[in-house]
Amino acid sequence: MLRSLALLLVLVALVNAAGFQLGKTIKGHFTYYTDQGYGACGTPINADSQLLVAVSYTYFTSSNPNNDPVCKNICVEVGYKGKSIKVPVKDKCPSCAGDHFDLSKAAFKKLEPNLDVGNAKGATFNPLDMFRPLSLLLLFATVVYGASKIPFGKKITNAEFTYYIDGGTGACGTQINPKSEMLVAVGNVYWAGLPNPNNDPICKGVCVKVEYKGKSITVPVKDKCWGCGRNKLDLSEPAFKALENLGVGRAKGASFTFVKC
Repeated sequence: MLRSLALLLVLVALVNAAGFQLGKTIKGHFTYYTDQGYGACGTPINADSQLLVAVSYTYFTSSNPNNDPVCKNICVEVGYKGKSIKVPVKDKCPSCAGDHFDLSKAAFKKLEPNLDVGNAKGATFNPLDMFRPLSLLLLFATVVYGASKIPFGKKITNAEFTYYIDGGTGACGTQINPKSEMLVAVGNVYWAGLPNPNNDPICKGVCVKVEYKGKSITVPVKDKCWGCGRNKLDLSEPAFKALENLGVGRAKGASFTFVKC
């Protein structure tokens, strides 16, 4: 548990990279500069000839900018008038707001050949990690943070189940109709707690085999039951009816097992 938490904290640091939220597009404008010497990230730069970018001081959080997360393999994908370039963060722009990026002269000319424009508006900026694709980080987050909460193959005994009929969009992000579909809502304890539950591992091809009084059904997980603990399921109406009369309301003495659909 502690190791998973530590890994998650590392992941959060990588994805957010100080003031940057990797993968989140920023709309704004860019200028250019030609300074030479040492950039705020501590390496020699030549903004006249090298492809690089100086980002707003608001994205720097460390007292020593050389060690700032934004200087650790972060680049910015800049889109402008159908063109795009990726440039590494090498410097700080003390006067830039969060939507203002100061490109090197060489980078500016790749997007806007006319240097007289000076301030190019209507651009987009997408911060990226040069060595860690965001999709892999998010996959890592899913594996570390959530998969262990699904006890595949372990039979949960002394369980009970109810039923519900509320339709609409289930917690897994798909349209459901518990009045007519075979499905199940499972307790919050089996969810990974990801910011978007649609991406939760339990929504990815997971079913529950429910056994009760010599009968059994296997139903897909499509929703979350906030009031259910570890030993309770909320079945759709037809799933409940396949095992018990609706008049019972709460059926006790069941068991269930998580399986791949």
